[in-house]
Amino acid sequence: GSWTVGSSAPIRVSQCGSGGFAASGSTDTCTYTTSGQDTFAVPAGVSSVSVTAVGAPGGDGYEIDGTHPLGGLGAQVTAPDVSVTGGTVLYVDGGGPGGAGTDNPGGPLGAAGVNGGGAGGNNGGGGGGGESDLRTGLGPLTGDPSTDPRLVVAGGGGGAAGDDGSGDGSGPASSGGSA
Repeated sequence: GSWTVGSSAPIRVSQCGSGGFAASGSTDTCTYTTSGQDTFAVPAGVSSVSVTAVGAPGGDGYEIDGTHPLGGLGAQVTAPDVSVTGGTVLYVDGGGPGGAGTDNPGGPLGAAGVNGGGAGGNNGGGGGGGESDLRTGLGPLTGDPSTDPRLVVAGGGGGAAGDDGSGDGSGPASSGGSA
């Protein structure tokens, strides 16, 4: 998954965690392209940021004929005006791609993508891609907007079905939903 967080106030490189930094016109941005967690320090005096989040893709499936059905793409969510508090630290959690299905009946499943992806199913199914999200804290993910720390979420793509010769699991992969 990937992230871009922008602010009309100047952003210093140190505010981007280990993510990249770029200035373009009237908006400075931090761009994050790795899976796992990073941080964004909201500049003092800033009350809103623009966020574009992309969930990670699902893993490809494995078919006995050697083809590899493609996993679904992650969702792309653009939130142009996310309310924040200047001087606070936000957590950027990038999803990881789902692993490809294998040709080993009963063997390892397509690996789950980092940050919420599911493992692939039997018979060569690819793993689901992880979501990418922006959080206010590290508390529990409740799914309830009044208590969940996630401000923006982009769903990961579905893993593709497969057929490794031990049964038919064919079917299309799905793309990540939107928030």
